Amino acid sequence: MGLTKHGDGGVFLSIADGKLVQQHKEPRRDVTTTRITKTGKTVHEEKFDYIEGKLFSLKTKENDYGKQYILGVQDGDDKFYINISYSSRYATSFLKALPNIDASKPVKLMPWSMTDKNDATKKITGITMWQDGEKIAPFYTKEAPNGLPEMVQVKLKGKMQWDSTDMDAFLEAMAMKKFGEDEQPTQDQESSAKTDPFCSLYMPTRINIVGNVYGRLMVIEYSHTHKGFAHWRCQCDCGNIAIKLGHHLKNGNIKGCGQCTLVSKNLKHGFYGTKEYRAWHNIKRRCYDKNSRQFKWYGARGISVCDRWLESFLNFLSDVGMAPSEKHSIARIDNNGNYEPSNVKLSTSKEQNNNRRNNIKNKHQWDHVLE
Repeated sequence: MGLTKHGDGGVFLSIADGKLVQQHKEPRRDVTTTRITKTGKTVHEEKFDYIEGKLFSLKTKENDYGKQYILGVQDGDDKFYINISYSSRYATSFLKALPNIDASKPVKLMPWSMTDKNDATKKITGITMWQDGEKIAPFYTKEAPNGLPEMVQVKLKGKMQWDSTDMDAFLEAMAMKKFGEDEQPTQDQESSAKTDPFCSLYMPTRINIVGNVYGRLMVIEYSHTHKGFAHWRCQCDCGNIAIKLGHHLKNGNIKGCGQCTLVSKNLKHGFYGTKEYRAWHNIKRRCYDKNSRQFKWYGARGISVCDRWLESFLNFLSDVGMAPSEKHSIARIDNNGNYEPSNVKLSTSKEQNNNRRNNIKNKHQWDHVLE
């Protein structure tokens, strides 16, 4: 059965049990079925076997249920937006065939679901696509992967599972280049990408947050991507190394490693909250935290902190020593140099004032980390 159009506005659809599903606010006789969701909400659903039209967009979004693809399909003046779970077999089967689709022509999408013949408790799902009366074959296959990464087995919560992280990221990058918000590839780029598996057209990209500071965590390197979510290796002020979700860091949900006792207790080394510890924390922020008000005078100018001090507060303390008085703070000898043992000294604000860049009277240009 073909999809019924409703008005001039876009229609939002999802895929479940091998069908396209549209939700209605009110039940429709002989059209919708009513069910109760796990959260107790009553929904009225209309189901369809297929949809046909031109693919005009493909975007992603994140919600409480994880990452989703939003596929735009247009039939004449009617637009439809299909919600597809990011790492589902529906998405994988669609994306593997995507390079073989002619975007200038209508395509027929038919989701399907069947019982696994080897395990009656499981279902196998996918999306079959037709164009010009012919079934569209996948571009990425086991026999001809065309650069598509294989799934790997990883141990999660004590159990071995198949991880499709790299494959999902590769397919997403390819899809965003073809139907996403980026500029459409030329025919030459498309031809090159199909013959060169390492062509940048199909390589995944991500926003680099290495060096950023979130609460007590500083991002030191990218770790991995799982189910569409980038994970980053971070160092906590307590010295612990922790792997955290990128969007949790950015929205402020994560402040520390989760293992230290910075809030309620002093650290094992006993220096948390001291003048020296604050100095160590502040030089890292001004060099790596783009949200710091001092970043433009330090990190933006290419000034960095040596690896030895980034690794440990105790290394920093061993090299610099304790401040002789409350008036002393750490200062760089060469204001264009980095924070490292050979280029720092402990001095008073008056002494630092004589070492300001260009002799400009601006307290933010003092190399004073305990303002």
